[in-house]
Amino acid sequence: MDMPLPKPANAPVPDLKPAVLVSPERRAVLAQGFEKIVDLEGRAASDLTADEASVFIVDLNCDGAVEIIDALSHNAPGAKLLVLGDALTAPAVKAMLRVKSSDLLASSADLMDIQRAAFRLAELAPETPPSKNHCWVFTGAVGGAGATTLAIEAACAAIASDPSNSVCIVDLNLADGMVASYLEGGAKLDLMGLLDAPERLDPTLLNAYSFEHETGISLICAPRNPDINEFVSAELVLRLLDTVCAVFSHVIVDMPRARQSWTKPILAGVDEVLVVSEFTVPSLHAAADMAREIDALRQDAPDTKLVLNRMSDAKNEFSVSRAGKAIEREISAVVRSDWKSAREAANLGLPIAKVKPRSILVKDAVALTRQLDPEITEQKPKSKWMFG
Repeated sequence: MDMPLPKPANAPVPDLKPAVLVSPERRAVLAQGFEKIVDLEGRAASDLTADEASVFIVDLNCDGAVEIIDALSHNAPGAKLLVLGDALTAPAVKAMLRVKSSDLLASSADLMDIQRAAFRLAELAPETPPSKNHCWVFTGAVGGAGATTLAIEAACAAIASDPSNSVCIVDLNLADGMVASYLEGGAKLDLMGLLDAPERLDPTLLNAYSFEHETGISLICAPRNPDINEFVSAELVLRLLDTVCAVFSHVIVDMPRARQSWTKPILAGVDEVLVVSEFTVPSLHAAADMAREIDALRQDAPDTKLVLNRMSDAKNEFSVSRAGKAIEREISAVVRSDWKSAREAANLGLPIAKVKPRSILVKDAVALTRQLDPEITEQKPKSKWMFG
């Protein structure tokens, strides 16, 4: 549906050459705000390079928009990308996560907003992308299934395997997240301060909002606020995750079970999703249903992994096999229970791997993480971490 376009700003932006895929009406407006414009209409997406323009401006309502974003994400991840749109599709989210400098504005954004966003992107120093890039979601099939614990152990396994890995846990349980409590970390993310201007969030500001745990794991956690989900937009959460993925080689997301406006785009766009279940009939059925729902969102992406946590005996293969057949779902991994070690680690504000490195839970968690990143290897922790 056509909408009236806003009036242009007073002065064009000098020395800024955007390449644009927008409607003819918006292109005419942009011509009043930028001295030089490259029109992408009819261009082969595969031919685009990062140095072709200061910034790429792509309207999702235009034919070929997703193809251009995807091509930039593969062939020119260093490009500066400004996306205009109100409904992000899964392919668009995936591609934007791979472009290291990107921003998102509503379709109704006026010329001044576009000028400011384009100028901010163009001024960003070229980023050195991580040599690796992984983004995994952990979510519980039922409350208390242990998704947060496994997310923490996965992060610990990634950084212990290779200290050059940059690892971050993002707690999206905005109302009642526990990652900061488990690791005695600072909940420094000021979501309320970003509500009106998500575009302010960049790697520099992200650094101010992150807390570095003594293990080297970075935490992005907001103070617990039971009302926060009423205010936080999908644009803000996607901007947050996009920025984190541009900075860290391994991003582990602790995702709430309750669906929010940003849940589907994130589940569709990340590399792996793990649904954590207890070995009970209600939890298994909930996990299988959740996994099927997520698979439908992810289409050609890897299937959702179903993880049985707190198993009393992982050697009971018959029981696990029987459970998988009952719910008509493959069980990807089993993690044995070690409640005593988990409790001790939580009280010390450390991952279990740093408190009880020989725990069976740690061994299983490392094996699970290796499924996600085969380069991860089991490492003996330094003696200062040995508590038992």
